[in-house]
Amino acid sequence: MQVFTDAAPSLVLAEGAGVVLGSLFHSHGAMERVTELDEDTCRRVTQTGGQTLIEEHWGDYVALLAAPHAATVVRPPFSDLPCIHADHYGLVLVASDLDLLARCGVSTDRPDWDEVAAHLRTGGLRGVQTCIEGVKELLWGNRLAVTAAGAQAERCWDPWQFARASRCCTRAELAEELRELTLACVEAQIRHLERLDVMLSGGLDSSILTACLVGAGLRPNCLNLPFGDAIGDERIYARIVARHFDLPLFEISPEVADVDVTLCGSPGLARPIGRTFRQASRLAKQRIVTATGAKGVVDGGGGDSLFCFTQSVSPVADRLRRHGLGRATLETTGDVARLTGASVPEVMVRALRRAYLRPPGYRWDLAHRFLSAAAIERGVPPAHAWLDAPHGALPGSANHIANMVVMENLIDISFGKPAEWSPLITQPLAEFCLSVPSWHWVENGHNRAVARRAFETLLPPEIAWRRGKGTPDGFVAAIFEANREKLAKFLIGGMLDEAGLLDTPTIAAALDPGQAVKGHDYNRILRIADVEAWVRALPNPPPTPLQAPSPTATDGAQPISDRPATTPPIFHDRPEP
Repeated sequence: MQVFTDAAPSLVLAEGAGVVLGSLFHSHGAMERVTELDEDTCRRVTQTGGQTLIEEHWGDYVALLAAPHAATVVRPPFSDLPCIHADHYGLVLVASDLDLLARCGVSTDRPDWDEVAAHLRTGGLRGVQTCIEGVKELLWGNRLAVTAAGAQAERCWDPWQFARASRCCTRAELAEELRELTLACVEAQIRHLERLDVMLSGGLDSSILTACLVGAGLRPNCLNLPFGDAIGDERIYARIVARHFDLPLFEISPEVADVDVTLCGSPGLARPIGRTFRQASRLAKQRIVTATGAKGVVDGGGGDSLFCFTQSVSPVADRLRRHGLGRATLETTGDVARLTGASVPEVMVRALRRAYLRPPGYRWDLAHRFLSAAAIERGVPPAHAWLDAPHGALPGSANHIANMVVMENLIDISFGKPAEWSPLITQPLAEFCLSVPSWHWVENGHNRAVARRAFETLLPPEIAWRRGKGTPDGFVAAIFEANREKLAKFLIGGMLDEAGLLDTPTIAAALDPGQAVKGHDYNRILRIADVEAWVRALPNPPPTPLQAPSPTATDGAQPISDRPATTPPIFHDRPEP
């Protein structure tokens, strides 16, 4: 085994047994950063194929372990460090990005059109095969065993292990434990930094992160990016938080003119996970960071997934499965009714169906709008081990785990300096949150209730128990409206079109300047443009047209309610990826 890196390895195991690249922390106690592994730990790491690292440590790392005639690559869950691999003339090459593989002679210019189609259908659900032919990814919580026979991936971390270990505690006890754990995880990552900026929207997750930074003794600059319309402008809430902690707040509005819809948002990555609107927010952040001189920028990304942002009846279904139809179940039914705006009978009927008439596993949403019949036929959704619900699993746990699958596309997208990351996305927090029964996350019409209770003494009450949630949807719609003609020229006759993946007549109609936008078509078309830009950024990718199947495929979306459109209850299970 040979390891090449542009930075010194974080840890070298004894007797040439391997290296750990990246940051490694102890899972218990003060969660100190690991600077050295003793001989006993090194021996257990090699004997267990890295399982000791998974069970006793966490961090943004990849471990490469050597053994006679074999090697093992370990990628922990929730790591920011990418890990892709390819077979090349009898060698197994493992790298963090496509450029490194290309420099070793691996062909990285051929899109895997079936996987690209699957990416478009699933919104980016990840499987082992990436969107580049011959390049695979070692997914979160997996290890790659490399022998003379080849490379084989196997799971070394299972979210269901923690989801099944349901905690029998009160909400107050859970909140206290969550607060202490969150504070410890964040402090472990930032204790070596002096100057740091935090993205503060004024929402719950970014406010919790700000409280953690202050609790760790840091005085960060707060950055707020108002997106123009009422839904995207949360300055009033950010000001409340900044004033509460006596922190400086910088506000700068992203500009539609700063967005080039033909520019790739994820260059060098094996999947097209970049989003167009982030160009403007990234540029706005860089302008502020230049003034503040910060060494890093952190955000509350992943908080919705970890702290169980849900509009689903699954907490009631879990109560029914676990406790039957009793007082506790009726209380949770009322909580979900207040959360969604539905009536108590409607919530109960839905929950009974979810609990007893459907398998517990999560049903991943598929989007077929603007895709050709060939793309729908060929773009088979990839298998993801986390979505395989075991016997006896609860629907709420399945939804919570699906939320965490979404987090895979929140990483890998930070480019340039200063460093950007989401400190809440950590293995210890994920393991704890999965062990919290789903009904505890919903209280009196609020989701993420345990997190709200955990930090209610550290945050202003109007923030800790805030009901609303801002989104950049208005800004994204403005980007679409300003670029209709450019998008039409970019997509119609483009690489995806030549490969046979797009329903171009429907796209052309949606981009007609005289046509009012329907629903979230603006968001869907911009996502397709993100993929087109990624394909074009590859070095001369050759199109391989797909052949349309004979049956006509239709969109798989189903209505969720028969109530009038004016006052619909809001049910959904996962945040927008």
